[in-house]
Amino acid sequence: MLHARREQREGQRPQRLEMERFAPANRKRLSAPALRTFLAIADLWGLTEEQRLLVLGYPSRSTYHNWAKQAREHGAFTLDVDTLTRISAVLGIHQALGVLFRMNAPASPGCAHRIRRSFSAGIRRLMSRPTGPRTG
Repeated sequence: MLHARREQREGQRPQRLEMERFAPANRKRLSAPALRTFLAIADLWGLTEEQRLLVLGYPSRSTYHNWAKQAREHGAFTLDVDTLTRISAVLGIHQALGVLFRMNAPASPGCAHRIRRSFSAGIRRLMSRPTGPRTG
């Protein structure tokens, strides 16, 4: 069975991303809602400003505060692909945590502390992990 799956995967061509996805107009459309959602999750998780900057790729503090102000006011701005990808990773992590821990239920008192501790320890490894193919 495993061999059949491998043959099936080898026969398929890799999917290519549509370049339109990264067009400035599309990024501009997504930037404010993405950052508003990121800020809400960061508030929920109790992330410090330093942790927020780390996740976003260390923009300058003034840039971060300008983005946050524009997002809260539903203003128009365009985030780069890297920043949007980082926010997308946070959204995926938040969704997975919701599935695992049923975040809609009342959280236990230590829940936010455990998330912050795990986040602080793991995000550096997550964001610094090589993106090339795995070997071994």
